[in-house]
Parts: sequence; C-alpha cells; structure tokens
Amino acid sequence: MGYSCTELPKFLVLGNFMTLNIRYKLILAFAALSLFVTAIAFAAILYSFRSGFIDYLNQVRFAALTKVHQNLSDKIQTRQQWDLLRISRRHWHFTLLQSLNDQHEDLLPLFQAHHDAGSRDFRARREGRKKRLLPGKRFVLLDENQQVIHGRYTLPAQSWLLPINVENKPVGYIGLEKLKGINSNLEQVFVGQQTRYFIVIAIMACLLSLIVAFVLAKWMATPLQTLATAMNRLMQRDYATKVDYRANDEIGVLSQAFNQLSRSLAEHERSQQQWIADISHELRTPLSTLKGELEALQDGVRPLTAEGIYSLYEEVLRLQKIVDDLHQLSLSDLGAIGYQFDSVELCPILEDLMDHYQSQLKDINCELINNINHRVYADKDRLYQLFVNLLQNSIHYTDKPGNIRITLTEYSSTEIQLCWEDSAPGVPVNQLEKIFERLFRAEKSRNRRQGGSGLGLSICKAIVDAHGGRIDAEPSALGGLTLTVYLPKAAIAP
Repeated sequence: MGYSCTELPKFLVLGNFMTLNIRYKLILAFAALSLFVTAIAFAAILYSFRSGFIDYLNQVRFAALTKVHQNLSDKIQTRQQWDLLRISRRHWHFTLLQSLNDQHEDLLPLFQAHHDAGSRDFRARREGRKKRLLPGKRFVLLDENQQVIHGRYTLPAQSWLLPINVENKPVGYIGLEKLKGINSNLEQVFVGQQTRYFIVIAIMACLLSLIVAFVLAKWMATPLQTLATAMNRLMQRDYATKVDYRANDEIGVLSQAFNQLSRSLAEHERSQQQWIADISHELRTPLSTLKGELEALQDGVRPLTAEGIYSLYEEVLRLQKIVDDLHQLSLSDLGAIGYQFDSVELCPILEDLMDHYQSQLKDINCELINNINHRVYADKDRLYQLFVNLLQNSIHYTDKPGNIRITLTEYSSTEIQLCWEDSAPGVPVNQLEKIFERLFRAEKSRNRRQGGSGLGLSICKAIVDAHGGRIDAEPSALGGLTLTVYLPKAAIAP
C-alpha cells in the first residue's frame, strides 16, 4: 500500500520547502549543516587514523629492524661469521628468528606473511605464529654492494637499510620495507573495528545534532512566530498588541520597532477619531447658526434686513474658511502643494502684510524690527500665507489694545530667525507642545468668532516644514505667545 505526498511530513517533500514555516526551515538547515560537518569530520578522522596507524606500524617495524640489526652486529664480530651467515640460508633464518624472539612477542604478528583474520581463537593463532613466520620475506640481507643475498630479490626504494660492520667496515646491510598500506589481515581487522566505532560515534553525533537543531530551531522560531501572531492581530486593528521580547539581538530590535509601530498606529487612530470629531464640531456650529437664522427668516420671526444678510454672510465666510483650511492641510499631508523656491527678502513681504491689514491693526500696535539684510530660500506666496496666518492668530488671540512685535535676526550662518510676539492673553506652558495640533485651542470656551478655527498654526507648521525649517512656541515677554520661525538662507540653495 503506497502513500501520497500529502500524507508525508512537509519537510520530506522538496517541492514544499518554500512553504514551510521558519521552524522547519531552521531544523532542516541545522540538520544539513550538522550532517555535513559530521561527514567531513568522519572522513578526516578516518584518514588521520589510517595514516597515523601506518606511521605507528612503521615505527614498530623500524624498532624491530634496529633490534635485529643490534643482535646481528653483536653476533657477527669476524669475517668468518659473516661469511657463514651469507652462505647459509638456514643459518640466516635461524639467526633472524632468534633475534625476533629476543623482542616482545607482540611484535611477531607484524612480520607474519599470512593470518587467518576470520578465526576467533586468538590463542590458537598466537601458538601457531612461529610456524607461519617467514622472516626471509620481510627482512632482507644485502652484501657490501647492496646486492640481495637472502630475502626478496628486489627491495623497494622506500626501505630502511642499516649497515653490518666488521672491524669498523661495512660488510653488508640488513633492510626492511616501509609499509605503504595495511596488508596484514590482523591489521585490517583492527582498522575495520575502529572504523565501525567511528561510524557508531558519527551516527550518535548526528542524532545529537538533530536534537540540538530541533531545540535551537524552536528557541529561535518562537519569538518570530509570536511576532507573526502579533502582526496578524495588528492587521485586525488590535493596536493594544505588544511583543514582550527584550533581547538585544535583531529580533529584539524588531520587537521594539513593532511595539513602537503599534503605539503609533493607536495614537494615529485616536488622532484621526479626534480629528473627525473636531471637524464635525467645527462644521456643525456655522451650519447650525445658518439653519437657525434661515428658519427664523422663513417663519417670519426675524425680518429680512441688511444686517441679517450680513450675519448670514459671515457664517458662510467662516464655513468657507474652515473648508479651505482643511483642504490646505489635506493637500499638505498628501504632498500635493506645489512650491516655487527662490531667493526671497522677508522685510518687504512683512511690510506689505502690515499695510494690507492696517484696518484690523488699528487697536494693536504692530512693530517690525529688522536687523539683517539677508534673503531666504523659500516660496514667496507660501511665506505670505504663513505670515497671514501668524498675524490672524495674533489678532484673534490678543486683547485690545495690544502689541505685536516682529523681529528678524541672523540665527546662524545657514538660518534666519523670525520671532513673532504678541501681548496677553498667553498660552499655559503645559499646552505649548499641543499648540500646533489641528483644531487645538488653549481656551475651549473662547468665542469662535474671535478665536478662529484652530487650524491656522497647523498650516503654519506644514509650510515651515516644507521649507526645511522649524517653528517653536514659548511664552512672550509681552505677556502673550512667541512663535519663532527658522528658515534657511538663500546662500545654501541647491
């Protein structure tokens, strides 16, 4: 009975890898890395073991050669002894076997020609090793010209040769081939056994790596899954959602950014709701007034006079002003207001403004103090609109008789400072930071015919921001409010 791909775990289907969640991807990544590292380590350790084992065998063989050479040197003191060893193969075998027996018996298997690797009776192999020992096939005896006397007829280049001296002169040599690989069955059994141990260790290391990979993947994926869940809740307009992850890593930074985004969206929604409520309230007042006066005229309660028509006209103008200001702010938010920047001198604009509003300033002393002759990089029409809003704000919120003082100074090498001060009443210090908010009034009970719509300073801030400047509010020495505007000089125009 077969199984379809849909019945297999997701991480076993290669085509679904990109659709896996982050936990499975991390598990697969850690597992693949662990398997790769384990395989490389296994191959390196196995290679190092085999190379080291061959080096060890060669060291043992060289130690045996040294011992045999020492024994032969002790037994061959005369030329006749050497000639007897050189002529008699049997004497050579007997002398060589006696030299090997003088050494540790564990060295004997290193020089056996054949071993029964499949036999499990090690003692039987041990008892029969002398019968199977063929030393002539391992050690080689050579004459003084390095020609083979006893042993193999050819000696590989990778061999050891030790001289046999008689009366301090070399009469021959004894040689032994260096091992290049593992040829003995007993040695192969040992290497195979160690290889199996390495395989078992590698498998255990892989299993342990998988367990560690699962734990690490869960530990790393948990905050990401928490963040994803919180994001889904945020998409459902649950702005109270927070992620409680305080680590100083990238996920911690992302969590803090998410919390800040949640707070910003909550504040934005609250601001939008307040904005809609304030707009409704602002529009309701002139509309209610218009409706009441029109109903009074319709019912004949109030006669149709020029004064009544003018009152209706004022309410229409007020309603139009609110709508125009709202439209101006909406265009500013969308970045749809066009600006034509140029080098502009401020003083002529302010003087023209004061002349234009001279009738409204008859009960207010307006003073212009100009200590500079620098130009600013700005849009002349938008600057005029900025100054009109500042002037209307001062007129609306200054008791008669009052004072307005406008001061132009050089604030820095790149900015011009314009201080706009008026007399009482002032704004409470704890409300200064809200003065540029839309529809904000420091006095909620102020008559709207005198206080305006509460949008003028918001428009001022939007214009100043568009010019790359800034505007601040603080109490005035005249008893009212000081609005300080910083505008860039024309010299730094791009």
